[in-house]
Formats: sequence, structure tokens, C-alpha cells
Amino acid sequence: MGKRLSLRDQDLLNRTLRGESPATISEDTGVDTLTVVKRVKEILATRDVFSEIEQRRILVYGLQDLYDRALTFLDAFEFEDGGQMAKMIDSVTKVIDSIDRLQSAQSKISDDELERAAAAQAAKMMQFIQASYQRARELLAEEYPEVDIERIDGAFQEGLREVTSGE
Repeated sequence: MGKRLSLRDQDLLNRTLRGESPATISEDTGVDTLTVVKRVKEILATRDVFSEIEQRRILVYGLQDLYDRALTFLDAFEFEDGGQMAKMIDSVTKVIDSIDRLQSAQSKISDDELERAAAAQAAKMMQFIQASYQRARELLAEEYPEVDIERIDGAFQEGLREVTSGE
């Protein structure tokens, strides 16, 4: 994942991934709302395959916060005449409808995106298994020099077949 995050950055990221809005995070931490959004985006931009999905989740939460603010604004606004009220309601309704469409579009993860994430996870898992097996092979060769390494490889492959066939 790259370099380690500071405690503050880890807290911002964790809160965001738990679904807390930037406004809530700002209130709790004292970090400006725009700084919260900017920093979380910077953190996610430097992360692995899941950053795109995480960024979409953050966008959806940010849109929900904007949606809630628009409704609060509309409820609190005092209208002086009916024409002004109609224009304001129409404007806020358009914003709310746009946010709703964006949320719907952004909250759906396509099958292709899931397949890419699964493929990336599988590739990482294979790298881990290969590195682990290579190290185990080296240790076994050191500890049991009388055992042919080909025999160890054969035993490993047989174990893999058993596990994958459900025996």
C-alpha cells in the first residue's frame, strides 16, 4: 500500500470508510471540511486497486451530505413571496434530483469492476503463495538436505490438487 499513514490520516480514512460525512468528521476533529475531503482524496489516490471503489463510496457519502444540506436549507429558508419560493423550490429540487441520479449511478459497482478487483486480489494471493512456498522450499532444503527438492515440489502440488478437488 505504500508508506504508512499518519494517525490523523488513518483516522480521516477510517471515519470516511465508516460512512461519516466530511461535515461530521470536521466537527469531531476540528479539521476543515474541505481539507477532510481533499486529504482523503489524496490518500485514496495513492492506494491500490480498491481506491476507485473507495473513492466512489466517499463520493456517495459526500453527495448524501449535500442532499441533506439542500433539504435543511429549503426547510430553513424564509420566503418573502410566492414567486421567490417557487423558484427556490424548483432550484433545490433540481439539485436534489441531480444528486439522487449521481448517487444511484455511483453506488452501483459494475460486474467488470468487481471482476477487476477479484483478479487483482487473486494475483496478489498468488504472489503471496509463491513467495511463501519458495521460502518454505528453501527452509526445507536446508533442514532436510537428503530429501530431493523435486519430492517436496511433488508433495506441494499433490496437496494443492487435494485441496482444490475437495478431497
